[in-house]
Amino acid sequence: KNFSSNDTIQERFERQAAERAQAMAVTCDGQHLSYAQLNAKANQLAHFLRANGVKSDTLVGVCTERSLDLIVALLGILKAGAGYLPIDLAYPADRLAFMLDDARAPFLLTQRHLVAGLPPHTAQVLCLDDETLPLWSGPSNNPQIISSAEDLAYVIYTSGSTGKPKGVQIAHRNVIRLFDSTQLWFNFDERDVWSVFHSYAFDFSVWEIWGALLNGGRAVIVPFAVSRSPQDFYRLLADEKVTVLNQTPSAFRQLSAVEEAGSSASALSLRLVIFGGEALEMQSLQPWFERHGDVMPKLVNMYGITETTVHVTYRPLSKDDLTRGSVVGEALPDLQLYILDVHLEPVPVGVAGEIYVGGAGLARGYLNRPELTAERFIADPFGTDGKERLYRTGDLARRLNNGDIEYLGRKDQQVQLRGFRVELGEIESVLAGHSQVGEVRVVLREDTPGDQRLTAYIIVNGTEVPTVTGLREHLRRKVPDYMVPATYVMMERFPLTNNGKLDVKALPAPATERAVLGTSYAAPQTVTEKTLALIWQEVLKVPRVGTHDNFFELGGHSMLGLSLFTRIQRDLGVALPLATLFTRQTVSSLAPLIDEEMEQAHAARMALTMPQLRDLPRSPSILALVQPDGGKTPIFCVHGGDGGALFYGQLAHNLPHERRFYAIEAPSLMDRTRTLQKLSIEGCAQEYLMEIKKVQPQGPYLLGGYSFGGAVAWEMARLLREGNEEVLALVLFDTSNPQVESQNVYSISERVSAHWRLHKGKPVHLRLAALATRFAKGIVSRQKHLVVVREAERRMKEGAEVPDHIRLVQVREAHARTFEKFVPRPLDAPVILLCANTDGDRCNYTAELGWEGLTLAGITVLPITGEHLEIFLEPHLSTMVKQVTKALAIIP
Repeated sequence: KNFSSNDTIQERFERQAAERAQAMAVTCDGQHLSYAQLNAKANQLAHFLRANGVKSDTLVGVCTERSLDLIVALLGILKAGAGYLPIDLAYPADRLAFMLDDARAPFLLTQRHLVAGLPPHTAQVLCLDDETLPLWSGPSNNPQIISSAEDLAYVIYTSGSTGKPKGVQIAHRNVIRLFDSTQLWFNFDERDVWSVFHSYAFDFSVWEIWGALLNGGRAVIVPFAVSRSPQDFYRLLADEKVTVLNQTPSAFRQLSAVEEAGSSASALSLRLVIFGGEALEMQSLQPWFERHGDVMPKLVNMYGITETTVHVTYRPLSKDDLTRGSVVGEALPDLQLYILDVHLEPVPVGVAGEIYVGGAGLARGYLNRPELTAERFIADPFGTDGKERLYRTGDLARRLNNGDIEYLGRKDQQVQLRGFRVELGEIESVLAGHSQVGEVRVVLREDTPGDQRLTAYIIVNGTEVPTVTGLREHLRRKVPDYMVPATYVMMERFPLTNNGKLDVKALPAPATERAVLGTSYAAPQTVTEKTLALIWQEVLKVPRVGTHDNFFELGGHSMLGLSLFTRIQRDLGVALPLATLFTRQTVSSLAPLIDEEMEQAHAARMALTMPQLRDLPRSPSILALVQPDGGKTPIFCVHGGDGGALFYGQLAHNLPHERRFYAIEAPSLMDRTRTLQKLSIEGCAQEYLMEIKKVQPQGPYLLGGYSFGGAVAWEMARLLREGNEEVLALVLFDTSNPQVESQNVYSISERVSAHWRLHKGKPVHLRLAALATRFAKGIVSRQKHLVVVREAERRMKEGAEVPDHIRLVQVREAHARTFEKFVPRPLDAPVILLCANTDGDRCNYTAELGWEGLTLAGITVLPITGEHLEIFLEPHLSTMVKQVTKALAIIP
């Protein structure tokens, strides 16, 4: 729909001033201005500015406290034909200095007591509270309108990804159509009283100030001190009988808590509460709905960004929404909202993508930043005349089955954690669905260099504090383990910035608290338990570990698990596979196993002569029993390229417990004395078979392997058949024939051709962009990898200890080299191949991934979802479980 108008903001205001001259326009801390008084003072300022050279598209700086002077300044600048530039002294001095220099504002309107705090600048300063200035004796009639709807109304600077602020240029027409396009929903009029809560350097203030004054209502300026006191702010809302409240979810939560603590809900006169500025956790609204219902006041969630003029979507809320994510509804009538992938193609329902916005709300672009404007305001690929633009928001969302749009957070909330891409917004969305969670923020912290951990900050919903165990179980049902936060901090309220948003930098460092661990502290008793507890404390960096504390609930993960078992081997002389953590996640469960291993080792030593003792192997066990139940033939699955086998845990847990499930780890992962240069698939196969025969001396056998492990399992099965042992089946988890894979390693030109074909039908500039992104990521990843490899080589030459994360890279590199050299020989055993989704790098592969012709007993190909590195993770794990269950059902 078209809501375009030739009106300017000052024209709309002047109509209200003419019709409602004596009505109250602005209130602040007991002081008032009527529409006539506000109009007259703004006119005097406008005449002065225009007489001193201010004209259309000039920017005039404003730096005042929240006061009547602020509104006079903003309106006076617009009446002069200029645009206003908000300067908030709460921002760092360097940022303010940059803004003033970048905008080249000839005037800066301020107050006398603020002058000393201004950063260096070249603007002429006018103190609005200096009654002796000649401007206050000038004419008070409406100046002639010289600006048009296309001219600048304001420039608001937002943070840049490089740390350099960027000025967003908004025209009068952008603001006017914002109110025209939403009037049918909100029905704003002269009876409304609006609170002006937010900083005037935050675009939510545009909605608050002009929403009141362009509709004939009253704007109540909230003093800064009051905005930081939820109790005082609640009292102001009641005393001033505010009807329209605009809040960030973080600020509203604090306000709601004040009422929950004892204030009377009937004291408020609200008819609308409008949310914006950040994601809204629906569960946090439950106490409010319990007191007020969902009819009066009406709660509305609006998603928006500065570059699209405050608001983009509209979504009225009800009690039914309490179990949903941050739904933001539909686009405003004169805007278009798309959720697109990296190739600018619409994503399917339920799939996350980036939000792109088109329509009449789009800003001109960024002040003095043409290259950034071109990057973020792109040509609309769905447009019809070639002139339409889309704004690339950097925000993530997904469309739900009912048509709703669920906001998932910033795209830059995507972080890298131990090689995985993690969406912080997705974790927050899942946690917010927990009945005891009111609000939540998830942050990637690195309080100790090199030790990155996800931390969840939670405001409890109600009086019962959730346990870490409960929160982790809730998450594990919906996200993979690597997305489960390591630590949890319960808070009464979140620290806020000057704009009312969460102040991430002010969040406290996490500390282990027994109150949320879900178990009472039990002190270690035996020598082994005490030693283990000390090792856990050092590895996990926690102040105290009890015998029943869970390794993962204390922040453990596979990398720390490797460090843990390395320390156990060094300090206690017991070598255990990392996969032991599948079943022994507490000190009390691990200690008996270590005692047993030490007793067996002692007995063996007592029975040996000294020469035999010197030759006693000290290699760690590589076989871990992941799932111990079932009478059918057990399955033995070989590790992947990283050497670890923890990823098999969820698969084994979700399969029918009909057969034991063993995981095989790479011995080089734990045994640092092993040389990686002499590694071979054939050698691995022989060694692993020796370990298997310790628990199953005779066939029939059932084997499996993932990636590198698939090649090892192939050779193991071949050796078994060569020895006339029965192999019921070999399960290959997305494993290619190494020789076919090496033949399919494209040259640069072949890769370009493959990816060019992959994006066939798209505009040339989009195909080029997709190519550039693909290869840039590959180059960066390879460079990081080489840096780690060189560091490992340097440490080994110097005789220094190689850290666990570097050892993992060494193992991965050695396995990759070994895999490439392996030439598989024909196998006379049934093969089940689970084949993942493919992309441009696999376009020349056959459906059997190169194994056809080598499988003398036949091959069954079962498709699974996800890319190679994702197949053991949700949501793809569910497909994997179904296919493996189906394949193994007929095997005895």
